[in-house]
Amino acid sequence: MATSASEILKTDANLIDEGLEAGFRVACAGTTVQEIKDAVNKAILNLSSDADVRIEVEHGVNPDGSIESAEDTQLENGELVRICVVGKNRTHTIAGGRTSCVGSASVAQQGFLDHLAEASVWFRESLLPGSRRPFVAMETRARLLQVRAGRLDCDPDAQPLIEIGKPVSLDEHTSLWTETILTCPEFGTAVTMDMVAITQNGADLLTRSEPVLNEHPGG
Repeated sequence: MATSASEILKTDANLIDEGLEAGFRVACAGTTVQEIKDAVNKAILNLSSDADVRIEVEHGVNPDGSIESAEDTQLENGELVRICVVGKNRTHTIAGGRTSCVGSASVAQQGFLDHLAEASVWFRESLLPGSRRPFVAMETRARLLQVRAGRLDCDPDAQPLIEIGKPVSLDEHTSLWTETILTCPEFGTAVTMDMVAITQNGADLLTRSEPVLNEHPGG
């Protein structure tokens, strides 16, 4: 029986998730950029031939915004790492996280909340009039991030304007609320909400709630 395009897409997406997980499994202090790339490549070795996957690892962002990405460069504690995998079937997954942090639980917890803030900014910056994003979901090691959005004037419990895994087309002057949800076994679930307005240049932040951390029972 022939394999359908949707089945191929699902398979590709699953393999990409495995690749991201493999990359972050080795992304700790002392790991080199090349070792992360090798781990991701090995995990997605069986990706369908028409996927044309590209992998990018951003490492060591300098104060001026430039990126230090020499393949033999070693990661430091708390360093920001992003892995991006793109396939032909519009399979597009990006994951971001920080390397293993040596310090108190409160320091690690703050890094977790920082990651939540970075993710919500990434999503907001991706909102342009007419843009169509088939995936609005990111996975990192032991973390699942979801961003969803709806019209400002709609009931938060109503059907959202943007749904995970579905294309969306935005017009200028659209107002949205976006809810960013991040879960982590160590710390529980953190949620933040942005109110944004779509403009010609992207999305302007109207208001932002402070991240709310709901710790696991007994944790």
